[in-house]
Amino acid sequence: MDQQHSLQVQGLGASYGPRVVLAEVDFTLPQSGVTALLGPAGTGKSTLLRTLAGLNAVNPRFRSWGQVVYCAHPLRMPLSADGVQALPRLVQQHARLMRANTLDALIEKARQSESRAPLQWRTWVTEQLQHYGFAELAQVLDKSTMLLSAVQQRAVAILREAWARPAVLMVDEPTADLDGYEAFLLLDLIKQIGQHSSVLLVTHHQQHAQAAAQQMLLLAGGQIQEAAAMAAFTQRPLSAAGQQFLRTGSCAVPMPGTPLNELADDVLPPPPLPAAALAAIAEFSDLPASSAAVSEVVTSSKLEPVLPASTSVSAPEPALSQPAAVASSGLSSAARYQPRTVNAAVLMEMQPLLAAENAVPASRGPNGFSWLVPGRLAGTPWPGVVHGMDADLKALNRCGVTMLITLTEKDFPQDALARNGLKNFHLPVYDHEPPTVAQMQMLLARMSAALRRGEVLAVHCLAGLGRTGTVLAAWLVREGLTAEEALRRVRLIDAQYVQSEAQEALLYEFENALLQKMA
Repeated sequence: MDQQHSLQVQGLGASYGPRVVLAEVDFTLPQSGVTALLGPAGTGKSTLLRTLAGLNAVNPRFRSWGQVVYCAHPLRMPLSADGVQALPRLVQQHARLMRANTLDALIEKARQSESRAPLQWRTWVTEQLQHYGFAELAQVLDKSTMLLSAVQQRAVAILREAWARPAVLMVDEPTADLDGYEAFLLLDLIKQIGQHSSVLLVTHHQQHAQAAAQQMLLLAGGQIQEAAAMAAFTQRPLSAAGQQFLRTGSCAVPMPGTPLNELADDVLPPPPLPAAALAAIAEFSDLPASSAAVSEVVTSSKLEPVLPASTSVSAPEPALSQPAAVASSGLSSAARYQPRTVNAAVLMEMQPLLAAENAVPASRGPNGFSWLVPGRLAGTPWPGVVHGMDADLKALNRCGVTMLITLTEKDFPQDALARNGLKNFHLPVYDHEPPTVAQMQMLLARMSAALRRGEVLAVHCLAGLGRTGTVLAAWLVREGLTAEEALRRVRLIDAQYVQSEAQEALLYEFENALLQKMA
């Protein structure tokens, strides 16, 4: 590995318990510019970013392997965001950020390495906002970030990390659910940041990737399938996976470790798991490290199978890796795989919740209100946190909500609920923390029973982001999504859902608990 790149990754893998998500990932990033990380949904893009940022280390079932060199310094594995070593930075939305005023949120990272008087900070921020195309934020520096528009909140989250000048800044789906002009503003901001840092941008929108990025990586099947200049990739992709992805937005590359009986006839099996992956998942199975990986699979179309990964790649080239070769060997581990049966009663309890035909648009609800399942299940901030309590409760009534799921330490005032014809169920959860797996199972069972009675539910905490997003994502896991895909789905609704590493870790633990229940 040389010193011409900001980040060099070789053989990086990641697993959650017995499920391998990334097998062997190889790539490099230049010292500046924007690189788009592309790939089908649920293939581990967010896992890759969080692993590089050291945010997955808090999950006791998470394991990683491989080599990472950052700013010419080899990093100690596993990567952990404990401040001991510098790591790539991942843009995140925290509940603390939402409670801060805009000025404090913007300068929190920069003032860790720079010292200025308060008036000097305000002047500096105003100049920087003008330079980056968000001059209007200078007029709301004393305003809570919770009251900003979605595009302004995302700009604040990006700028606060960028102003700390990390060598690598990672941004996950920044333009999700934004209209064309707002998306353009953020893409232009990201391109400007790429002039002095290397930006790794995850986006499902190919046009956005083409507009912002100079380089691209295609992640599928637990490895990088293609790496090239963005212009060259869009004109003539070299790999079969790249050609299919450019044409359809997806590609038929199986997740690592997918057993033969789960593959379509025209799909080649993935290569065997590398030794490091086998050693990692051996901790969570009865098999020795040298044996093949075994996973639990749901044999029902209602639930997506959660499978371990097994993909190997060739050694990386400096700068850009070559298209991954598709292996046709390594059938022994898949051939030995025997799927476990599933308890039918469990599947019946997890039938997907269907949207109501007469669902009222979320725009008629209070500020921050969003449907997870239109007309049936929603998330919202504490009624009264922005406008009057009764006004927000009436807005919830307009949307058809009949019952609140209250997650704050203190219960919601019962007299206010009664005045507006509402009721609630209260599960106290500390801010920034998740409930236990047992509490989550109990809560979702209560919610399911209420929905069967015809109730329309709105989950809320204070800001309606961390604890609320965690419960909504857990609902999707309960319906059969992986924790990673559930996180991606809820963050397409609101990019700020699920605020802490502990909350994310709970979702993976909850997923594993469901798999054990179905075994």
